[in-house]
Amino acid sequence: MLKKILNKNELLKHVFVLVQGTIIAQVIGVLMQLVLRRVFSVSDFGVMALYSSIVGVLVILASGRYELAIVLPKEDKNAKAIFKISLLLSLAFNVLLFVVLLFTSNYLLDVIVQHEMIELNEVKNLVSVKYLIYCIPIGVFAMTLYNSFNYWYTRSKSYRSLSNSRIIQSAGQNGSNAAFGAAGFGFFGLFFGLILGLVTSTLFLFLKNTKIFNGDIGDTKENLKKYNDFPLKSLPSGLVNILATQLPNFFIFGFFGAQILGLFDIITKVLNVPITMVGKSVSQVFYKKISDDIQEGKKIGGYVKKSSVRLFLFMLVPMLIIFFFGEHLFAWFFGEKYRLSGQLAGYFSLFYLVRFVYYSQSTLFSAVRKIGIEFRQNLIFLVLQLAALLIGYYYYEDFVTTFKLLAASGAICYLFFIFVLIRTAQKIDA
Repeated sequence: MLKKILNKNELLKHVFVLVQGTIIAQVIGVLMQLVLRRVFSVSDFGVMALYSSIVGVLVILASGRYELAIVLPKEDKNAKAIFKISLLLSLAFNVLLFVVLLFTSNYLLDVIVQHEMIELNEVKNLVSVKYLIYCIPIGVFAMTLYNSFNYWYTRSKSYRSLSNSRIIQSAGQNGSNAAFGAAGFGFFGLFFGLILGLVTSTLFLFLKNTKIFNGDIGDTKENLKKYNDFPLKSLPSGLVNILATQLPNFFIFGFFGAQILGLFDIITKVLNVPITMVGKSVSQVFYKKISDDIQEGKKIGGYVKKSSVRLFLFMLVPMLIIFFFGEHLFAWFFGEKYRLSGQLAGYFSLFYLVRFVYYSQSTLFSAVRKIGIEFRQNLIFLVLQLAALLIGYYYYEDFVTTFKLLAASGAICYLFFIFVLIRTAQKIDA
């Protein structure tokens, strides 16, 4: 029965292939969290959350977002040229970044110590924070390379390989984390796991199909110019979006310290599981389908509206479970020290429900080249999240209230964004 349905619907078929691998990868990750949360301290996860946020922001700048354009050219040679552009830009960016960090690392470490952002009894070796700062360019380049391969495989509809790469990444990262954690590496063990996961999955994709480095490559200057709307328009939009997403990590670390950020980190990790498990797969396939439908002159408005309703209903039950039972579930799975995280996760459940619906289809704006709309949305989200953080810290002086304000502002924003997304698709049909 399932096979018949999948054969009739190409989108569902491709999503199912990606979801299979992503579910396995996420199950590995979630199960390992049960172990890792007891091996590493809450502050270790807080420090690593900050590192990941910094990498997430800088990776947007590093490649100029050219990797998003790999899917678009009709000829493979031009896609190869864009792949090359993405990596060369990232390499140059990270060399410059490393030089800057060489001269600023001592100052950054002094700020962390003076403002007591990390509790000395929670982190085994504070000096190692300095070495982690030096490793930021490694994470940025590794992520750029992995993302570029992902879009190349999306272009060729090689979803099975992408699915397997996610399993390899999760197994490599979590297995390494457990090993380094047992050896007492502290948060550096989490860093090594992240990098090894990215390297192993990227190596798998490279060995699976090396033709990207063979044959004709399109004119670099021509493609650099043709797709310059990605660095000029998509980059500012993506930067504002990632800042809004990662902003809480920066401010929570600065305002309340690594331990509170560690409590917040597990909330985002658990509630992001549906997005990374299903939403990311839907998003990649949705991007390709919508791009193809537009090129073939098909209408997309009705499809996007129905898809939004289905995605909302799909995620409603899991989020209701978090809302009503989150406190007890977090304490049971991750330990008593995370009971408060479970309680606060209930407030974030609606936010992540509507965020899942939007994220799964947000590539629509890239497909229809309406990047300006996405930029304005991201700017609104950034401003409201910043307001929630500042009001929570300076007016209420309480991280619990700050978290509630973040959840409320986020839910309101993404409900509005879904409405705009549907309206945009309907206008394309008109």
